[in-house]
Amino acid sequence: MKKGLFFIVLFSLYLFAGESYHKRQLNFFATINGYTVNFDLITIFLLRGEEITIKTEQSAEHYKILSFKRTFKTISENEWKYKPDPVSDMGYIILKNANEQMKIQYMLLTPLTRVKNGWINGYHIGRYPKKALRGNKLYNKPRGLIEVNSKNKNMLLTPHFKLSQFLCKQVASYPKYIVLREAILYKLEYILEALNRFGYAANTFYVMSGYRTPYYNKKIGNVKYSRHVYGDAADIFVDTNHDQNMDDLNRDGKINFDDVKVLINIVEKMAEQKKYESYIGGLGRYHQNRSHPGFIHTDVRGYKARW
Repeated sequence: MKKGLFFIVLFSLYLFAGESYHKRQLNFFATINGYTVNFDLITIFLLRGEEITIKTEQSAEHYKILSFKRTFKTISENEWKYKPDPVSDMGYIILKNANEQMKIQYMLLTPLTRVKNGWINGYHIGRYPKKALRGNKLYNKPRGLIEVNSKNKNMLLTPHFKLSQFLCKQVASYPKYIVLREAILYKLEYILEALNRFGYAANTFYVMSGYRTPYYNKKIGNVKYSRHVYGDAADIFVDTNHDQNMDDLNRDGKINFDDVKVLINIVEKMAEQKKYESYIGGLGRYHQNRSHPGFIHTDVRGYKARW
């Protein structure tokens, strides 16, 4: 492929398809650092010095891996390791076969140890619990933070979700910091795809609450071990007309809890399928009140929880 055409193809992966949903799932799956996905754009979060492991369903003769700076280490006929440039805070590699390609972005995390007395670069994080809840490793302190600034805030992490959608609501200037696990991004993509498959057109969700710093979480009086604090939860609703309210999903001319139920039923149907076992977690349902519209909570805590 000529160099100019190659860069045009890469740039096209950043284009966000307006208000309509475009299914951007590939015909092949790859397992990237333990997550098996088929999106044409994914993002991996790493500490400096960590590697990206790529496994494919077929052998290397069916794929090419493209990178401009560093080389890959072949582990087996369908597995490779890639060590990002430690100088760059972000970058990408391309996994492609004869017809399609997956863009694998990576962002390097700021170690949590950089937080001093609950602050980092003027941003108030607060303090994480010293002990994991009931010894569950999913409640360990996060390994690191994603730095968000005015330049990267609108970057796409997956085909339909931007970095800015997961920022904590606390008022602060840039840089801001968040914790975000890849699994919640992929789960939201699959829920969105299912929503459209069932005939409800939407190109993203309104993320009412994504990450919450321990400081902000305590300030609003939420539970100490909220999954939002650990970066793998999202409170969402469908808002295609941008009025900050749930859409009329059941098309009865009313906006009420029945519309929330539509979204709940779609998530529950997904949970019954074996391929979504990696994304098992909580599902909460909330009525509209003076403070917020009706919405659902979803997370990937690793075990089933309903409320």
